[in-house]
Amino acid sequence: MFQPKFKFRPNTKGLILTKPVINLPTTFKQIEELPTFKNKLLAYYKRFYKLRRFECNPTLYTTKDIPYNTPDLNYQDYVALLKRNFKNISYNTKREVILNLPPLTEEELEERLKNTLVFVFNHTVAKDNPQSDDPIYTIEDLEKTSIDNEETKIISTILRLDNEFPSEIKYDYKLKWFIELNKQLDSVDWEKGPTKKQIKYPLEYMGYKQYLITLMRLNESLKLCL
Repeated sequence: MFQPKFKFRPNTKGLILTKPVINLPTTFKQIEELPTFKNKLLAYYKRFYKLRRFECNPTLYTTKDIPYNTPDLNYQDYVALLKRNFKNISYNTKREVILNLPPLTEEELEERLKNTLVFVFNHTVAKDNPQSDDPIYTIEDLEKTSIDNEETKIISTILRLDNEFPSEIKYDYKLKWFIELNKQLDSVDWEKGPTKKQIKYPLEYMGYKQYLITLMRLNESLKLCL
């Protein structure tokens, strides 16, 4: 299982964390004692919700190709994504459609929820960086002094891409667009190249498709359900 980290850090609004938002060992013990998987899901949702007030460094939301385009994302975007993931989206559906893998059991899903809660918890804490108090004059200095850990970078990418997704993707809970795009790609003679009739989706949809594949492969390698 992922190991929790904890180091106090300021968030973008200047709030200083003085204690962990949730106690992970106590949380896991309480959830394990619940009678049904549905009860456990609700309990996990509440714990993820408690982690909502942390906000990423805005520079993590910047698109490298368009450095001046930094979306204004906050904890409400995290909550909106959290609600959709728990209320509308089946992780097993995503796993089957995107990776063509069989469904996980409730026990396997519970273990992944546990790992994912630790992962998101770690996103709210600081990376230990001895250069964090150095003066900042350049973009390179900003990167050198960063206290953003790998979990924070991944969560910020997920939030940024979710903000970028068109509604046709964001609210397609059965991933019909993904299935249809695969069918269109399978029909292409790649020696001749695709035609407009064969690929009806915009080109950026292929990038979104590859992003989801990468995210799901990360989930498989780390036993998460992001």
